[in-house]
Amino acid sequence: MMVRGRSRLGRGRTAVRPGVGVLCAAGALWLLVVGSVGGCSGMRQGAGNTGERPEQTAQPAVSSVVAAPGSDEAASEVARDPRELSPSELIEGPGVLELGVSKRLTEIGVLELLESYIINVPPTASFISIFETAKAWEASYHNNANAGAEAEVLYRFEGAVLSAASFAYDSVPPSSGSQVLHDAFFAVLEDCGRGSRWPEVELFVMSDGRGYDVLPESVEPSFGMSYFEYQQLKHECARLAASYPTLDEAVRDELLKPQREHYARAVIEELSTANPPVEVPARYRDELDELLANGW
Repeated sequence: MMVRGRSRLGRGRTAVRPGVGVLCAAGALWLLVVGSVGGCSGMRQGAGNTGERPEQTAQPAVSSVVAAPGSDEAASEVARDPRELSPSELIEGPGVLELGVSKRLTEIGVLELLESYIINVPPTASFISIFETAKAWEASYHNNANAGAEAEVLYRFEGAVLSAASFAYDSVPPSSGSQVLHDAFFAVLEDCGRGSRWPEVELFVMSDGRGYDVLPESVEPSFGMSYFEYQQLKHECARLAASYPTLDEAVRDELLKPQREHYARAVIEELSTANPPVEVPARYRDELDELLANGW
């Protein structure tokens, strides 16, 4: 298996909806690493599960992951509540390991993370799938940095898979069920936020038929929650929404079939035609065989 030697450095995009004020839409938060993934950078919410509403009062664990793994700074860092981390600490450095998508990556691996969640997000909610994929990629780097040859193999494979997913966003094929998926996803996403301990929270801003994120600096003053709590709630609600609990399972699977097949082709092509080759870690061999045989 191989990874093509291409690179793409995403740039943030801001779309402002008239009249939104502080709840401006912060567009696609790309933080995808440069190069052929060699540079820096539970309950399964699967096809047959409807998921559960996230805990309304769940408290984040205190963690000291705020410096590069293995560094003196990390070793001497006083444990910090992740709710105290700034947006930049959470999304631009080792603090990313505190995010829900990072923990899911560690728990279930990159292939299941895509299959059970990210590839099911509708294109009109790509602000979520782009952010989650970028953060998973960065988390993979921090999980495996300076950890030896075996970890490097794991990082390169996970990076290749996430690279394929990131390039596939722009070409998800339209289908007759696109509007149904859009409506069902955003209805659940909104209801999930309303049912949380922050009923006034806005987990997205809609503009021209697409969802966008709110600006990080508006979260605390607008909703009375930390940016960490906001991202955790959005992650849990998005996972629930991507399971489409309001749709019949057979209907949901039929509607999702075109984009699932699209992502499967993208990942398989990335891994099979890449140059230089990317080794498949033992952890992922059975899952990859299943993907090759049956798709997503």
